[in-house]
Amino acid sequence: MPHHNYYDNWPKMSQVNNCLPSAPCSEEQLKMQRSQMADELYHLLDYRQLVLEIILDGKKITRIVCELRMSLFVKAVMMSDQRPQCLMPFPSSFFNPVTKEKQFGLLKETIAVIPPLQDITEDKQLPRMAWELLHWVFTNPLTIEAITENIPATLEALKLQMNLTDISPRFITSAEPFLLFKVTPSVPKTSFDAEKVTHGSFFAYHGSPLENFHSIIHRGLKNELNIRKAYGHGTYLSSTLKVSKGYSTGSEAWGHSALMTPHVDVGLELLRKEHLQCVAIVEVVNHPNLKKHKVGGDGTHYYVVEKDEWLQLSHLIVYVISHFM
Repeated sequence: MPHHNYYDNWPKMSQVNNCLPSAPCSEEQLKMQRSQMADELYHLLDYRQLVLEIILDGKKITRIVCELRMSLFVKAVMMSDQRPQCLMPFPSSFFNPVTKEKQFGLLKETIAVIPPLQDITEDKQLPRMAWELLHWVFTNPLTIEAITENIPATLEALKLQMNLTDISPRFITSAEPFLLFKVTPSVPKTSFDAEKVTHGSFFAYHGSPLENFHSIIHRGLKNELNIRKAYGHGTYLSSTLKVSKGYSTGSEAWGHSALMTPHVDVGLELLRKEHLQCVAIVEVVNHPNLKKHKVGGDGTHYYVVEKDEWLQLSHLIVYVISHFM
C-alpha cells in the first residue's frame, strides 16, 4: 500500500513560535514555553502519524486486529465500574499525574469522540488524547494474527495438533459466523515452558464474559478473573467447545466496531444487532496437581487450574451472534 506523509498539512515550527503569548516574559520563560509547545505538537504529530500508518497503510497490524483490540478494550472500559480487574492493562496517559488515580471519566469521554475506524482518514481531526489512546490500543505489546484464509484446513490442522475433536469445520462453522485469531504473548512465559518440559501439556477451551478478554489477550488467564466456584478456586477450562461456549457471555462491545454492525431488515421490520462472544483455546500444563472433573456421559472434563503459570493462551475464537429486537 502507498506510504502517506501525514505531516504535510500540519503546522510548522514557525507557526508554533507565532502562537506563543505576546505578554513580556524572560528569555528563560520563552524558551520553556517554546519547548513545551514543541513537545506537545511533536507528540500529537507522532501519535497521529503512527495511527494513520496503521489504519490506512496496514503497517504492522491488520485492520481486523485493530477492530478486535478496540472492541475488547472498550467492553472492558464499559464494565470497569463493576469489575475493575478486567481493565488491565490500563492506558498510562489516563493516570492523573498528581494523584496517580485512573481517570475513567476522561477515558470514556475520549472513547466517545473516536469514530469508526473506516472513517479515520488523513483529513480526520481528533483530540490529542484520542490519537494517543488509539496508538496505545493498537500497539500495546502483543502479537495477534487473524486467520482469514484456508480456515477449514487450519481448523483440521489444529484438530490434529491439539487433539480437540470438536474444533473441526463441521462443528465450528455450522452455527454463528466466527473469526479465528492466533495470539502470541509479547514476553515468553519461561515458567510455563519449564513446567511444560517437565509435565507435558494438552489443549482445552476457556469461556468467559466478553469484558475479560482485554485482560486475557494481554496478561494471559488469571485466577482473579474467575467467578466460578463449583469445583474450587482457579481458572476453569473444558475439553468441549460447546461447554466453554456456554460460559462465554455474548454482548455488545464497541458500537462503532466493524466486527458487529447493526442491520435493519426492512421486510420484517426488525432491528438485528450483533453481539460478540469469545472462547479461548489454551495450552495447559499437565501437572499432577491439576484438578480434573468428569461430567456427564459424553466424556467431557472440567479442569480447574490454580496456578496461572500453567496456562498459555493459544487462539481466540470470536463468534458474531445476531439478536433480533
